[in-house]
Amino acid sequence: WLDHYYDAYAPLAAEAGAAFLDLRPSWRALGGRGLRRALPDGAHPRPEVAAAIVAPALARVIALGESGSVGGSPC
Repeated sequence: WLDHYYDAYAPLAAEAGAAFLDLRPSWRALGGRGLRRALPDGAHPRPEVAAAIVAPALARVIALGESGSVGGSPC
């Protein structure tokens, strides 16, 4: 499901001219059980997980204006 989510939103971001952070490598690093714990409803990360994965990547992009890659994947 992770690929379906990112594959659906990447073109929307491109169409809107918006930045897109592909954090799949970070989510996959959690492993199956860890991912289920991190995203209990399958879509929304627990606050502590968002703080560890999403917030640093987002802050880096905002602060540095990065548009290359985050987490090893293209934005």
